[in-house]
Amino acid sequence: MNPKFSVDEVVILQSVECPEFNGDHSVTEIRVGTFKEQSSELSVEGIGYRLGGTGDEWWCESALRKKHQPGEQSFTDLMASLKNPVSV
Repeated sequence: MNPKFSVDEVVILQSVECPEFNGDHSVTEIRVGTFKEQSSELSVEGIGYRLGGTGDEWWCESALRKKHQPGEQSFTDLMASLKNPVSV
């Protein structure tokens, strides 16, 4: 079981149970094991992530998304370059 994210990586948290924490956060700690779910007494086996700015909560991978670096061109510029191909 390999983690999808690494320590110090910026990720996007998208939590249904705790929407007040949604947004960009840095991964501060990773653990493999059993974790309690936020909204119940159920335990989940897997990889847990602790994020800066969310207290002592552990988050599962399904609540996290990769934060991609912005592109070099704006969407408008990219679309314009696709409409006007360069001849070779």
